[in-house]
Amino acid sequence: MRIQVMALCATLAVAPGFASALNVELQNATATKSYSLDRVWNASEMIDGDLGPENGWAVVHGLSDEGVLQTSVFETVRDLTAPQIRVTLHFSHLVDLRQLTNRFQWSVTTDDRSTFANGEQNDGEMGGNWLVLDPIFGTEPAESGSIAFTLSLPVGDITGIRLDVLGGNVFNDPGISPTNPNFVINELEVETVPEPATLGLLGLGLAGLLRRKRK
Repeated sequence: MRIQVMALCATLAVAPGFASALNVELQNATATKSYSLDRVWNASEMIDGDLGPENGWAVVHGLSDEGVLQTSVFETVRDLTAPQIRVTLHFSHLVDLRQLTNRFQWSVTTDDRSTFANGEQNDGEMGGNWLVLDPIFGTEPAESGSIAFTLSLPVGDITGIRLDVLGGNVFNDPGISPTNPNFVINELEVETVPEPATLGLLGLGLAGLLRRKRK
């Protein structure tokens, strides 16, 4: 009986409908502002797979209008339909509290990809109709140097994802440090989240099988 149950688990684990989280590919990153004095810190570097400390999107005090949020938008390579996504921001360029930000807002769109994300890294096309997924809130990166958000998707066929970075300190500068209020986000990762109900059905099915085998 144990072998049969193990075999069933293995079958369900790879069967359609019981897949694990899937990576959501993004392209054509576009930003309102990007820092590029000592080197390029473009929004496009957030989706290049490089989690290194010298690679990512940065906005610095002086390039950002006080009290104005900074935004980056991304096209999904393929239309996205899923009950939930997990979005992870990686921060590996931390120096004390410098280059850190902690207030975010996430949105999605189903508009045609030609209406937003023109690839520009300064004054890029934000366009489109955006549906806000998550309220503004503050948190700090965990010891791992990353923050993860699990967001429910009320619509399908999503063509774009938007990240708004809001003022982090009392002056609404982009970062939270009062002396060096800049931010660097090194990488952005998005993956689908398996539907909880699906996992629950799996558990109920196995429980029923075990009960029948005991009779």
